[in-house]
Amino acid sequence: MRRLLVLMCLGVFSFVQFSCGDDNSISAEKEEIRDYLDKLNLLDDAMETPEGVFYVITTEGVGEEYPTATSTVTILYTGSLLNGNIFDSSGINPRQFQLANTILGWQLGIPKFKKDSQGMILIPSSLAYGEFDRPGIPGGSILRFDIELQNFVN
Repeated sequence: MRRLLVLMCLGVFSFVQFSCGDDNSISAEKEEIRDYLDKLNLLDDAMETPEGVFYVITTEGVGEEYPTATSTVTILYTGSLLNGNIFDSSGINPRQFQLANTILGWQLGIPKFKKDSQGMILIPSSLAYGEFDRPGIPGGSILRFDIELQNFVN
């Protein structure tokens, strides 16, 4: 995946492209996600965004609207690694987030869910925290989020 870095030096903007991961590591993560979904018998139900976020909608929501990457969402969630280790959870109380302030994988995945929908999002490391360790999340980890999107405001 290529990123655009904007640098400002002496009032002049410079644009530099850099990679967050090589194509082989991205392909390997996608294959790992597909294998994981296959083991759960969800591969046929899963969809993929062009960027590589996989999602499964288990309960279809209501209405015709979807959140956008700049929406404020009210959501129940549990974040885990593919080995089942939980690194974060809202518990029984929904949390509210501005999607623009979350990891890119959420900005791409959550807008696939309508109000009151439930499902799972699988996020490659390049769309989460990359190679950087976070508390409870080793660098290079694929993230799983089980979610219930209770509401959103665009």
